[in-house]
Order: sequence, then structure tokens, then C-alpha cells
Amino acid sequence: MPSLVGSEMCIRDRYVGVIEWQEDEEKGIRCHHHVFFDGAMPMEEVEELWGLGDRNELRKLDYDENALNGVGFYTTKAPRGRKKWISSVGLRKAAEKKSYTKFSAAAVGRMAKDRDAIRTAMEKKFPGYWYLEGNARANCCNKQFYISARLLKKAEPGDEVTVQYTKLEGMPVPPITGRFCRVTRLYTVETPRGPQEWGEVVDARGRKHNLPARALIKTGSGRTQRTKPRRKRKCT
Repeated sequence: MPSLVGSEMCIRDRYVGVIEWQEDEEKGIRCHHHVFFDGAMPMEEVEELWGLGDRNELRKLDYDENALNGVGFYTTKAPRGRKKWISSVGLRKAAEKKSYTKFSAAAVGRMAKDRDAIRTAMEKKFPGYWYLEGNARANCCNKQFYISARLLKKAEPGDEVTVQYTKLEGMPVPPITGRFCRVTRLYTVETPRGPQEWGEVVDARGRKHNLPARALIKTGSGRTQRTKPRRKRKCT
């Protein structure tokens, strides 16, 4: 994509792209491009500089509790043809964060039998994270259970967040301006279902909105938690 790389691009813009192509005897080589930008270049300018193809589609990337996993899975799907990866100069691969925690064999056994026990154990051990999902698997070699869970770091005052509207639970969509908001404070609200965490955010125009803290997604806040049974010490 020579029209997008070089002096025309803002130095702050970073991108990663995937080129898919398929060789067809009748239609020749057919190319399909996916390009993702993270920077200050307006979408209109990107479309003007691209100038290729007649079925272009530009959309803003929205974070949810799964971050950008959906986009990643879509672009890395098994191709019918071939693929080539490209990226801006100096773009480094993000480090995958995993945490390994040891629980007692009895605790792992309870979590293996009951999914709700996984939620209870993770929420107790990691109060600063939202629990998303968890599962258990058995290792046929060592006859042990292993637990894995996905957690999402809770937003804190001062964090920049996006709003996941599906978590508003029937609330009217707030008139938020801009993609990102800034968390100003967190507080607890008593509801018929018990106490719930809420947050006050400020949008791009400086307007304040009060929303459930569960709907405030801090970008890049995912975490994979893996557990394994704690080994018992042998007596000598």
C-alpha cells in the first residue's frame, strides 16, 4: 500500500495490515486488504489516500470486554489462499500477559466440579478485576485438574474508557460525545439486587454521565488467569 506509507502519514500513526490473495484461473489474482490504524489520522484522509478498489469500508474500532479479539480472530482466520503481514516501522508485538496462581488441591477440585466456584474464587482473590468466564480441564497424564479464567481490570479514577452499551441493562443510551471518556469517581449504589458499583465519567465535551462500572471498559485491560493445584511437600 504505497499510497499510505511514507511522508503522507503522520509520524504518530501506527498500523498493522493483512493482505490476503487468492489465485484463480479465470479471475486471476484477487487481493483483499485489512488495515488497522491507531493514531491521529482522520478516517476521511485515510480513505482519500487509499484510492484503491471500489468496495472499501472504514469503521472505528470499538473495545468491549473482549478487547479486539473479534477483529483478531477475523483477520487470522484460515485463508483459502495466502496471507502477508505488514506493519509500521518500530511497531512491537504486544506482550501477552498471563498469571499463574496456585490453589490447594481441594479448592481446584471444587472449582472443577462447579463453575460458580471458579467465579467465587477469582473474585475473592482478584477484587480489582471483573470475572468474565472460566473453565476446567483434566490432565490425563498427571491426573490433575487445571482451571483457567478470563478477567477484566476494573476502571479506576483517571482512566480513559469506552462504554459498552450492552451492559447498560435497559438504561437509555446516554448522549456521550466522542469515543472515549475519563473516569472521575467511583461509588456504590444500593439496588434491589444488592450493591452495585457505578462510575462518573466525563466525555469529550466535558459533560458528566453516571453509568454502571461494569459498562466502563478500560482498553488493554484483559488478563488470563491460570491455576494449578499446589503440590504437597514431602516429609523427609
